[in-house]
Amino acid sequence: MRRIRSCTLLLLAFALTTASCVKSGTPSGHEIRGYKLDHFIVDDKGLVGDYVNFDIDSLVFHYETAVTPVNEVWSRINARIADTGWTEKGSDSSYRRYVRVTPMEGQRKYGSSEEVRVAIRKASSMIVVGYVQADSERAIEDTQEGEFAERVVWPLFDSLVAK
Repeated sequence: MRRIRSCTLLLLAFALTTASCVKSGTPSGHEIRGYKLDHFIVDDKGLVGDYVNFDIDSLVFHYETAVTPVNEVWSRINARIADTGWTEKGSDSSYRRYVRVTPMEGQRKYGSSEEVRVAIRKASSMIVVGYVQADSERAIEDTQEGEFAERVVWPLFDSLVAK
């Protein structure tokens, strides 16, 4: 009986420790800047975090830009991503999509695939940014992280763009 109680307590301690390791919530401006997405932050007047998940690297935030006209934002982003590995992978009427794949080489134990979506809210200077990263060289949409993004990240991004 004593052994069962010890095992139960050990399992409970493990469950509590594991649950507290998964962090999601609302990121601070400092956490957002830690993602090194500066290529997509153009003369911000302050970053506002909407969602972050550190278990599945994903992030949604928005900011107001000081740049006018807002079409200049796209020119600045495109200039900033030149020679960084980020490429524009199409867009639709509401956002532009950028991807970057970092292969496994040298000391790297795994490859990485990232996707950023950037939108400018109509008739405003508000920029919305969504980000997801997978530990894979496959396209985001072909990964478990991509499935998560389809369920959680991109719907939140879309709802912020539509506001």
